[in-house]
Amino acid sequence: MSLVYGEFLLSVNPIGIPMLDKNGNTVPHWIAMGFVVIKNSPNDKEPYIPFIITNKHVIQNCQKIYIKMYKGNNYEQTINEIDIIKNDKKAYYTHCKDEVDIVAIPIFGNGIANNTILSPINLETMSIDSYAINKEYGIGALGVSVYMLGFPMGLVDDSTSIPICRNGCIARYTNRMSFIVDIQNYPGNSGSPIILHRNLNGKLENKLIGIVNSYIPYTEQLLNIQTNRVDMIKTENSGLANAYSVDCIKEIVNEAYIEEVNKLNL
Repeated sequence: MSLVYGEFLLSVNPIGIPMLDKNGNTVPHWIAMGFVVIKNSPNDKEPYIPFIITNKHVIQNCQKIYIKMYKGNNYEQTINEIDIIKNDKKAYYTHCKDEVDIVAIPIFGNGIANNTILSPINLETMSIDSYAINKEYGIGALGVSVYMLGFPMGLVDDSTSIPICRNGCIARYTNRMSFIVDIQNYPGNSGSPIILHRNLNGKLENKLIGIVNSYIPYTEQLLNIQTNRVDMIKTENSGLANAYSVDCIKEIVNEAYIEEVNKLNL
């Protein structure tokens, strides 16, 4: 039996940026991923407004991006064009702290095809914040099992949008907003969700706890003993990655939700 819930599998989507192929045609260049979230349940009385969550550095300098999703009863793949800049204005939301590398992109009326399957992560019921994690597992939550879903190294299949799953653990909580995870993270994993996997009273449970930001490099300097100068700097992937907590995602989405409700007159 798969340990990954179907809701999480269908909520994650490859993100591409426009690139010219050898014939001069504009095609998607798959570089990252995003995942769909909602603030509340579709059954709530409040308006239902989904957002794509990804890293801010993924969309920088882009007028639009591509997102591959499923649609229809046969789970047919479709590529959607999403505006990042619309009418010379940003069509996305950021955190109040500029250094937080997360954006929330509202997707209603923004290039999403009809019958698209969104299967969003409900931030109220399918996530757990940093306070609750540290309270339950102790300060730092060291060694707590997690997994990451993403599309590293361009591994986007034309026939399926099923992501690559990698297991790891929480290495250390830095503060309420960020933590370090021991997991192999490569280019293409930008925007990957970090999901807590646990057995709670005999029941398997998956909870969104954050989003990958970047891998932490291991750097060596090669010193020339004759000149006493650094001739080469060697960088490797340390196997550790920086991540932002779900707290940051909720803060962005809460503000974005209010603005979208007002904008749409809902």
